Amino acid sequence: MSQQLGFRAGQVVLVPHNGCRRRVQIRNVKIDAVTTWLVYFVDRTPYRCPAKFARPVF
Repeated sequence: MSQQLGFRAGQVVLVPHNGCRRRVQIRNVKIDAVTTWLVYFVDRTPYRCPAKFARPVF
């Protein structure tokens, strides 16, 4: 399913982080019954963002 959305581990995306858009690298893609989560790290702290809010960087 993550391939259908076009997101994969190692990809760089823009995510909303603390009120602004931030360029991060996806570490992991987790899928539950409701949504697909993109897991990324900022200063060694893990965060997650719903895939619908992420935008790929070309």
